Amino acid sequence: MQSKCHSKLIGNDQLCLKSSHSMFENRMMEKGQKVYDIHLFVCTNQRPAPRTGCGDLGSMDLLTKLKLEISTRNLEKRFRINKSGCLDMCEKGPAMVLYPQDQWFFHVKAEDIPHILDEICS
Repeated sequence: MQSKCHSKLIGNDQLCLKSSHSMFENRMMEKGQKVYDIHLFVCTNQRPAPRTGCGDLGSMDLLTKLKLEISTRNLEKRFRINKSGCLDMCEKGPAMVLYPQDQWFFHVKAEDIPHILDEICS
């Protein structure tokens, strides 16, 4: 399976946008089962003090805002929003990752959500 990487700068972070279907996605499509174009995973991990996880930084509120914005834009058939465990980016949290594009978003705030969705949909 080949995937192409297109570098993209979002904020101060260099991102790599990859596009390809996994073998699992191909099997799901062959069976006629629903496969979303985009999965957005939001880290909701909480850590014991003194370390802070994304869940300690309000990522559950981001998850709620994302789902509401997706619904408002009538994009439920294209997007799947999931909470995830630790994405190992605690110092850059709250963190989100777009799959299968492998595009990361760091230090996300609620007011960033419309801009992020505009970026993803363009």
